[in-house]
Amino acid sequence: MNEENEENEENEENAENAENEENAESIAAVVIDALIEVAPELERAEIEPGIDLRQELDIDSMDFLNFLIRLHERFAIEIPEEDYPRLATVDGCVAYIRSKRQC
Repeated sequence: MNEENEENEENEENAENAENEENAESIAAVVIDALIEVAPELERAEIEPGIDLRQELDIDSMDFLNFLIRLHERFAIEIPEEDYPRLATVDGCVAYIRSKRQC
């Protein structure tokens, strides 16, 4: 019986990890879509999860603000100015949005 409980717990944990990964991937897709909307000259393939969006992709401050507005609209979250540095990469955006959604 104990082995069965351990197996059930492991299966639940694997399902939760898969759901979290899928959730992160879907958030990243929306983040990238929002970025491409404000900077249509970007190619999806050049947007890597860990690169600095403003530095590496040459996103100016107005485009970055428009990008943040789109994230606010899509995810219905408030993004205070002091949090802007946390949204410098796609990975950072995903982590930030996930943390805000858990509140």
